[in-house]
Amino acid sequence: MSQDLASAKFFLIITLAKSRPSERELRLKPRRVASPCGTADWDRADRLSKEIADSLTDCQMVVVGRMSSKELENVIASGKRTILTDLVQVDDVIEALAKGLLNHHPERLK
Repeated sequence: MSQDLASAKFFLIITLAKSRPSERELRLKPRRVASPCGTADWDRADRLSKEIADSLTDCQMVVVGRMSSKELENVIASGKRTILTDLVQVDDVIEALAKGLLNHHPERLK
């Protein structure tokens, strides 16, 4: 888990019932494969962001601290509500969501 979608190793999937967590699951995130020179090319980065979106097909919403515009584009294209947040603690995110106070911060796009 990480504040940044690209550097996260796991996703924390939370199922809410009546605005309260009823289930929690740690899910391994698809991993970027580096090119021979040690950096991932844009094609691979695009494929990875699509794989990330595909790995979350059973989710309705993605909440993250930071993500790239390509990641955001692919997650939104998969039908997910996406929120970039300045909140760090998972419990704070859940509380803000339950109270209708979870705000989207587009300036956190990288």
